[in-house]
Amino acid sequence: MATAANGTHDDVDHHPPTNGTSNTNGKSAHSKSLSRRLSSPMMPAFMVSAPGKVIVFGEHAVVHGKAAIAAAIALRSYLLVTTLSKSKRTVSLIFPDVDMSHTWNIDSLPWAAFSHPSKKKNYYDLVTSLDPDLILAIQPHLDDISHDKPDAIRKIHRNSALSFLYIFLSLGNQSFPGCSYALRSTIPIGAGLGSSASIAVCLSAALLLQLRALSGPHPDQPDQEARLQVERINRWAFVCEMAMHGNPSGVDNTVATQGKAVVFQRTDYTKPPSVRPLWDFPELPLLLVDTKQPKSTAYEVAKVGKLKDTHPKLVGGILDTIDRVSRTAEALIEEDDFDSTEMESLRKLGELMTLNHGQLMSLGVSHPRLERIRALVDHEDIGWTKLTGAGGGGCSITLLRPDAPRAKLDRLEEQLKEEGYEKFETMLGGDGVGVLYPAVIKNGMDEDDGGGMEIDLENFLNAEDNEGVESPAVTKPEDNQLPKTVYERSAQVYLQGHPYASSLASGGHSGLSPADRTLWANAHFARTPALLKRLGNKTQKDVWKCVNEAGGLPLRAVKPPSPTNGSGASSIQGGISGGRSAQFGWGRDRFGADLGDYTPGQFSQRKERALQLAALEVQRTAFSDKREREREKWVDPKTKELVAVTPDEIEEEKLRRKEIARLRMELYGERTGAYAANPTWDDVIPIPVEDGEGALAAIAYPEDYAEAISYLRAVMAKKEHSPRCLRLTEDIISMNPAHYTVWLYRFSIVQAMKIPIPEEIQWLNEVSLENLKNYQIWHHRRLLMDFYYPEIESKPEEVARLAKSEQDFLAQILAEDTKNYHVWSYRQYLVPKLGVFGGSEVRAAEALIDEDVRNNSAWSHRFFTVFSDPAHTTPGSLPTAHDPRVPADVIDREVRYAQDKVALAPQNQSPWNYLRGVLVKGGRKMGSVDGFVRQFVSDVGVEGEEKVTSTHALELLAESHAEKGEKEEADLCLRRLGEKWDRIRLGYWEWRRQMLKDEAA
Repeated sequence: MATAANGTHDDVDHHPPTNGTSNTNGKSAHSKSLSRRLSSPMMPAFMVSAPGKVIVFGEHAVVHGKAAIAAAIALRSYLLVTTLSKSKRTVSLIFPDVDMSHTWNIDSLPWAAFSHPSKKKNYYDLVTSLDPDLILAIQPHLDDISHDKPDAIRKIHRNSALSFLYIFLSLGNQSFPGCSYALRSTIPIGAGLGSSASIAVCLSAALLLQLRALSGPHPDQPDQEARLQVERINRWAFVCEMAMHGNPSGVDNTVATQGKAVVFQRTDYTKPPSVRPLWDFPELPLLLVDTKQPKSTAYEVAKVGKLKDTHPKLVGGILDTIDRVSRTAEALIEEDDFDSTEMESLRKLGELMTLNHGQLMSLGVSHPRLERIRALVDHEDIGWTKLTGAGGGGCSITLLRPDAPRAKLDRLEEQLKEEGYEKFETMLGGDGVGVLYPAVIKNGMDEDDGGGMEIDLENFLNAEDNEGVESPAVTKPEDNQLPKTVYERSAQVYLQGHPYASSLASGGHSGLSPADRTLWANAHFARTPALLKRLGNKTQKDVWKCVNEAGGLPLRAVKPPSPTNGSGASSIQGGISGGRSAQFGWGRDRFGADLGDYTPGQFSQRKERALQLAALEVQRTAFSDKREREREKWVDPKTKELVAVTPDEIEEEKLRRKEIARLRMELYGERTGAYAANPTWDDVIPIPVEDGEGALAAIAYPEDYAEAISYLRAVMAKKEHSPRCLRLTEDIISMNPAHYTVWLYRFSIVQAMKIPIPEEIQWLNEVSLENLKNYQIWHHRRLLMDFYYPEIESKPEEVARLAKSEQDFLAQILAEDTKNYHVWSYRQYLVPKLGVFGGSEVRAAEALIDEDVRNNSAWSHRFFTVFSDPAHTTPGSLPTAHDPRVPADVIDREVRYAQDKVALAPQNQSPWNYLRGVLVKGGRKMGSVDGFVRQFVSDVGVEGEEKVTSTHALELLAESHAEKGEKEEADLCLRRLGEKWDRIRLGYWEWRRQMLKDEAA
């Protein structure tokens, strides 16, 4: 395929004439070509392709005004444009990769709105924004697109159609010929690789070619002229992108148009960005890996923005470093001695990629699946890897070492596939938009101008993998072709049974021979409305006997008549011209496509699948009948034994129903739920969840979830407690762990089935680790403990074993989320439940505090554990009340502990609060720690001498003064907190001062 490299096209065999300028030396030949093409009845089919792109350097920094480098990749989109006959006034957009196909009547499109003098655009115009009036005019033509699809899919389809129609109507006119635009893409869609821009470039180039606004390349074409045409494609591709995305940057379509790479920078968002081509960017071997991890560009960008607001200098420095890496890479590529075939040059570029990734990691935009790719690549030592795009998932790129052994690449591919990644071996820095005109793949014989094979539209659309799309199957026209569609085959069969039809169609009745005229008359008679009425059997046979004997027609039944023009010729003509008359109604498949448009091979395969489905349905019915006889306790008349379904038969039926479900979806688009397909649930009649009358909106439950809930409602209504119900709750919890009712039902099953509680806890541990913030999980755990503890209360060893396992698990889950409220609440429930006050719990809290002295949850748990221990506290004592039963040595120990932690982080509020609580519990005055407090506060109120290293110490000093009746000193401390040391809470400190005055009064 010809491509636009550095703004020029190479190796194009034929090109459409245009109104573009050309060099004088090629004027004569070009004029002849122009004249010849303009006289052609139909433009031949042609193909356009454009690449995807990756960000090589500068992610996230580019959002903050820094430079980024984006480059083309060898994964491409392909657009096959086929001009229809003059009688077909339709335009179709077909994109099977996103399950989209739609056709518009050209004459019904809003040409008047687009051709109005105030709205009309020429192909050479620069369009920087979309016209709201024109978008409004298009909207009615989008309403019936994919109306049966989910909202997310429908939005993609309508945005695609909007972008296509906007430039189709802007560039074309009402006399535009009917066309089909068939799109395929080898670029993963939605992975941040510029798939939409690639498609936009294909559409833009195709329409400009049809408009003859592009001239074909020729040896004398100046670079400036070629790049002008490439820029023209780019401009309209940007319009297409605006219609699809709203506010695109323009970098994706620029790379897809011109290929190679660009340096992109936007320092002022009120002005267009700076986009500088890197025409010398080399082609480099690239490994592109899709993590299959969903990501949100907006979320990752916002995350970095928030981080920058919090740490402006630090993050600003990281962004500056990324910018320097990008600029260094730019300079490296443009150096005279840079050679992409030499290891040293690639090593320098690869090291810059590694540096760039390290900075992105420090911004927190990587992901474990991205880091896993880096680890695998580094282990094999085959290249340099970094994330590309926004991060948080998405894709990674690896610059491959030129000497990377094939065995290592194959081993890496197997590992990536095993772990759920998708890998593409491609090239970086390839060509831009290209055209194959006409859509004929040459046979390699230069002397054979007529040689070559046409690209087959059907095979192009049905190609199942990237290789099939990139190397489309071809067909060579022949004089006597077999029928291509079922309609054509029907027409041939019709002609074989009606040999007079061709003569009738070409010459009318007068052109028929006497014998053919008799045959036609009998056939016409057989299709009259009078014979459509069902006669008695004897009369019916007599009628057909007379007809057959008179005309020699082997007729046995009558079909409804086809619409005719009064002479009966239209149905015959329809059979000859393609068989689309009413007599050949084949129906539609699950996508709405006419089955008559299937190839005979496709139709035969569909018929085989339909027969297979019918046979499986018969076997399913037989199984259901046997299951019913088993439930009714029938006796087999042969064996004299009760009818019973064996486990092997059940497993066989499960496999059969999976196949039935697959065939139903494939043939008719009918989905079969997992429970409906499972024979063990045949006896349950599901109770669907229905929205009440007058509901404002229906809840769009996922189909799997809705089915599972309907079966849950049914078994709950029967109060069934069985292993299958337990598995049902597991399934629902995996989809929605916050469903409170299913947890309660599961607990009732555990009770009824007497399931060992340790087994249930083991299962619950796995669920808890997957759903850290879920309240229902921890409520279920409490119910289990309340149910289980009375059984083991008298067995100290079992209680100790349970306490140890629970403490170990809580340590594991707190390692994942140290401040999880539900976990800490459960832990405070567990301590008195199992009587695990004392050393182990205190040490556990102490370990978490050592890890993070600001972990207020751990401080609270330590206080609870120490001052709720019945061994040395008063039962029922309030946390904020003095407890005279607490020993003085415990108070002294906890005071020292708090003071030690204060010294680590004087401005950390947690240990100060803990210290205050310990003093209250011990009945001690705040003034008892004045000496310690004054290590952090001195010379309060003395101008130039005042020193405060902890506002919490100053607050505690105020409380100490107040206790002693030193109101003025206490007021001074509070005033200085508001005036200088904690201004953000000035209102709070003024309120405290007022409270102090009120107490004094």
